[in-house]
Amino acid sequence: VCIWLFISGSALALINTHAITFFQSVVPDEMKGRFFALLTTVCFATIPVSYIVTGYISKYVPSDVLFLINGIIICIIGVSLAVISKKKF
Repeated sequence: VCIWLFISGSALALINTHAITFFQSVVPDEMKGRFFALLTTVCFATIPVSYIVTGYISKYVPSDVLFLINGIIICIIGVSLAVISKKKF
């Protein structure tokens, strides 16, 4: 479980770095304040929702499998954002 948590945490750092870099390069300067305020609000609002969904699913799926699935999804999103952020817009 610790290995899966480490992989998930590393992938989250990758996602956050590439996503913010991507958004800073694409969003116009006059919209950045509003955009990032809204983005932060949505991100913090999804935290309790993810706890609820994960708690509900954990009744049916073992926690190690759930961590593995979450880690795989996070890695896929991180790699996708890394590829997207390298494209010129």
